Amino acid sequence: MKKLFLFMMAFSLVQSTRAQGIFNQDGEMIKKSVWQIVLLTTYGQYVKKGYGIMESRLHTIHEIKNGEFSLHVSYINSLKNVNPKIKGYDEVQAIQTTATALIEGCKRLQTDVGGSDVLNSNEVAYIQNTTAGILKETSEDLNELNLMVSDDKLSMTDEERLKQIDRLYSRVVKSYQNFKSLNSSFYQVTAGRKQALRHDSELKQWYGISGEK
Repeated sequence: MKKLFLFMMAFSLVQSTRAQGIFNQDGEMIKKSVWQIVLLTTYGQYVKKGYGIMESRLHTIHEIKNGEFSLHVSYINSLKNVNPKIKGYDEVQAIQTTATALIEGCKRLQTDVGGSDVLNSNEVAYIQNTTAGILKETSEDLNELNLMVSDDKLSMTDEERLKQIDRLYSRVVKSYQNFKSLNSSFYQVTAGRKQALRHDSELKQWYGISGEK
């Protein structure tokens, strides 16, 4: 409506100028100015309309992005809930059972090594350091397992959790095997040395050899 009014006003002014016979320089300037006003007003209307369309589209894009972000956040949060089947996974119980036996065994071995009278200081230090390392690693494995099977701790898929649990199971089993080998060696060596000492003592008694010089 506003454009029509301005156009009619410009047209009237042009006609009026013609009717009065004004064709001098001032008349031409007036006509040009009026047409410029009409053109600028029309251009302004198109710009305003275009800006409105752009603003509407940007608003739509913003809503879509916010919706996708919300879905993404919801998905990430859902991954923090552990599937009950994973909590009941056989390897989970196996890790806990093996780790418990491993911890108890290492502590018992450390006590026995500390009270042994047939090992030298280097042998004692080696066994104590080895068992300390096994205990540290086993404690870390149990802590990691706890994270894997506890809600609201880690955002992971079922496949990722199972893969990590299998890895922990392999580590704990390997640690237990190493402990069993070390434990067996300790008792075999100490038993052999004690037997050798008893045999030496018996020979000395048999032949009447005194241990004093």
